[in-house]
Amino acid sequence: MNIVWKGSPNYDSNRKPIDRIVIHWMSGTLAGTDAQFQKSGGTSAHYGIEDNVIHQYVKEDNVAYHAGVYTMNQRSIGIEHSANIDRPASEETYKSSGMLVADLCKRYSIPLDRNHIIKHSEVPRSTACPGTLNLDKIIQIAKGNTMSDDETVVKKEYLAQLEEAKSYLQQFKDKGFFSATEVSQQIDDLNKAIGDKNTEIKAEKDRAESFRKDFNDLLAYAAKAVNTQQELNQVHTGLDNVEKNLTEYDDLQRAFATLQLSSGKSEEELKAEIAKLRALLKQENVLENVELADLLKELVRRLLSIIKRK
Repeated sequence: MNIVWKGSPNYDSNRKPIDRIVIHWMSGTLAGTDAQFQKSGGTSAHYGIEDNVIHQYVKEDNVAYHAGVYTMNQRSIGIEHSANIDRPASEETYKSSGMLVADLCKRYSIPLDRNHIIKHSEVPRSTACPGTLNLDKIIQIAKGNTMSDDETVVKKEYLAQLEEAKSYLQQFKDKGFFSATEVSQQIDDLNKAIGDKNTEIKAEKDRAESFRKDFNDLLAYAAKAVNTQQELNQVHTGLDNVEKNLTEYDDLQRAFATLQLSSGKSEEELKAEIAKLRALLKQENVLENVELADLLKELVRRLLSIIKRK
């Protein structure tokens, strides 16, 4: 609502509490009213309206000379409207008046009804003002522009977004979250748990890969030492199947458990056995070493047994 200050010399400061709005018509145009109110020693009003243009002549905390009765001037705000007997007020003039009246009533706690929004002719004085101006229409428009402090106007284009946000908020509440902080903390906790599990799985994969390499190397030595190419091919086939499962955490754990149960030895004992076999393989005349031959045969038997179970 754009209000243009014009000013008038016709006012005083002997103001009383404001509880009325007096409606006038100009019997002319806004330009003519501007010229009339700027003449010293004449009449005035607080506002004048023509279409979507609003001019102000007297500040609201001063008395304007518009109602013909001074005591009414002291307690009221006067508004002139561009219209006359041959020219009704335009729809834009009504709309601008309704917006201005709504604003004044809200600021001065004036009830929006016909007891407080009155015609000039309803002040004890002989006048036809404001003629054909429809005060009920002005009040109805004003009511449409007035909201309480807890009301808000939302554009239709944003209403769907607000409804969607409301739905998401209810879903969070249903799951026991009542603030964005709680949701954020839950996300952080889940991300940390995932990170910890990934670290654990990687460690198990690395450990399994180390075992796979050790056994693969050892089986190659064993096959070479006892000249069992057929058994070597069977062992490698089984190892290929085991290797495919290295990416599965549960399968790795079952493989470790099976290996330890079938040998009756702990992980540390198996590592020691591997180290011992490698040391024996480095000896000269390895094929003549009875202890090595026995160990190799037992190792191949165990591994083949494990592969068949898989």
